[in-house]
Amino acid sequence: MKGWQMRRTIVFLTIIALGVSILTGCKSDTSATVALASEQTIVEISDADVEEYVSAVKLVIKSGILYVVVYDGSVYKTAIEADSIIVDRPEFGKGTVSTAEIRKDNQTVMFFSRSQVEDSNMTQKEVEEKFGPVIKVEVSPDSEKLT
Repeated sequence: MKGWQMRRTIVFLTIIALGVSILTGCKSDTSATVALASEQTIVEISDADVEEYVSAVKLVIKSGILYVVVYDGSVYKTAIEADSIIVDRPEFGKGTVSTAEIRKDNQTVMFFSRSQVEDSNMTQKEVEEKFGPVIKVEVSPDSEKLT
């Protein structure tokens, strides 16, 4: 085999092995992004279990999973399991930072703080810095569904 044929065969076998491992539920601890992608489902955003805003960022819990919707409408699915969000907003004229406490089974899973004076939109990199690995979720144009 020539070099390019060998590389093509290796890539093909790697893709098949990855697909088989995802289908059988085998995944390594270091593949959080692959695990997120394999769990992707269609979710109605309009019937979210919990929905809260924190300084131009919408946090949505649907079926126990936290989604982050940024100002430009981009939606990111996190690996964070949650069932409630408690938001602390500053009183008018007494600060600009809002804080969200994301909880699961009455235990704090994480905090998310954001100032009203930050840029209104967050990039995927910024979302990942705050929430860990995420995958961008496309919104279905016909029914406001997340896919």
